[in-house]
Amino acid sequence: MEPNQTNPSPENSGIPQGIPTGVFVPNNQQPAAVQPSTVQPSVEPAPVVASQPAPVTEGPLDRMLKWIVKFFAKIMGQPDPITGAPNIASQAFQKSQNIVGKVRGAANQAVEKVGDVAGKAVNVATDVTNKATQKIQEVIPPPTATPVTTPVAEPTPVVQPTPEVK
Repeated sequence: MEPNQTNPSPENSGIPQGIPTGVFVPNNQQPAAVQPSTVQPSVEPAPVVASQPAPVTEGPLDRMLKWIVKFFAKIMGQPDPITGAPNIASQAFQKSQNIVGKVRGAANQAVEKVGDVAGKAVNVATDVTNKATQKIQEVIPPPTATPVTTPVAEPTPVVQPTPEVK
């Protein structure tokens, strides 16, 4: 099947003449001529050298983004996301958190014990007070309730001073 060379179709309009369609040709190069299988080439083909891509240089935006990612990883206590190295700062932070947690736990236990001792002291003081009150009531009987009479207020006469004559 031959390509349509006289009347190119609109889908082939960007392909230069002489290049068959449906064949990938990198960088608009001409396809290599196919040697017939009966004819042996007289010259050895040049060894194919794999071209290595040029080393990718890091732009300023890439460096800034990497720095930001590493910074957030350090803050969050995560390992380095690019190299996978453990975060030394997070390990020290975790150790300090462990120490703070232990101190906090010891302080909570101390507060609980002080609360227990204070509660027992209040109970003992209440018991002693109750017993003392009972002993006092045995010695001095509690007063009996007597009706209280309210005194009637009598009106006092108002005395007018008499003027002195001289």
